[in-house]
Amino acid sequence: MDFVILLYLVCGISILKKPPVLTSEAIKVVLDSTPLKMTWQWKIDRKNWGQIIYEYKNKLGMLKLKIMPTPKDPDLNSAKDMGVVARPLVVCGGKPTQFSVKSLAKLIRDKKVVIYTGAGISAKSVPTMDQLLQDLGFYKVLSNPRQFQPTKHMMDNLNKFKDACLTAEPSLAHLCVRDICQKKNWGLMTENVDLLHQRTGVMPLNHRQVGWLKNQISLGDLKKIDVVLTVGLRTDESGFLRWYKQHNPKGDIVAINLTQPVYLSNQDYFVQGDAQEVCPLLYCHLKGEN
Repeated sequence: MDFVILLYLVCGISILKKPPVLTSEAIKVVLDSTPLKMTWQWKIDRKNWGQIIYEYKNKLGMLKLKIMPTPKDPDLNSAKDMGVVARPLVVCGGKPTQFSVKSLAKLIRDKKVVIYTGAGISAKSVPTMDQLLQDLGFYKVLSNPRQFQPTKHMMDNLNKFKDACLTAEPSLAHLCVRDICQKKNWGLMTENVDLLHQRTGVMPLNHRQVGWLKNQISLGDLKKIDVVLTVGLRTDESGFLRWYKQHNPKGDIVAINLTQPVYLSNQDYFVQGDAQEVCPLLYCHLKGEN
């Protein structure tokens, strides 16, 4: 196994430093060895919850339904398996300061920043979860889960999604995020199951690490982060942003997204736009700093 892969598996990835660089051999190891697992869960009735689980492992895709008793804490029911650390941060009526890319560069250039990416950065190459759920017809399944049966249509769409996650080429935004993190020594983490960041030659903190948030990030780390810069992240699914704010209330969240994310408060900042356009501009501004 490549030394870089072995090192991160044993020692983990520091969120306070630039992501480890992957050699071409290490990239191949990651692409060949990474399993893909996705879980959707929802309330069926007062007593029961359902989970649809798709797993691609050892070149085989499987889809199954699991029905279980309603958990004591449904919002954190998947914490162990999915890395959820808190309930999602949702701010009602938040009015963040709207920023230009130039103003954003000025705000963050001397700060300790962690870049946190979501589905929006990969949307040009990989379907978003909403798109995937529509393609799969899962919304019909949710209304009558006990009649669930995997179909060829579902498996075909899931396998196409899997292929995009594992083989799609990184976008310009991915490349710029890589270069920004390497230049500024900023941490990189991603909510995405795709490997587009890895294909740029760096290893972000991601779902592949067991307990990928709490086991890799300490409360001390959270307090050292001045700014969490989200890119294409619509919601706080893993609860990381709430966790960050709980332990570092003076920390800022800045979002780059097409629409205003629900986790932004009056204290935070918003750059509205396509990540494929904003990230190259941000890199240019940061690259040209004195």
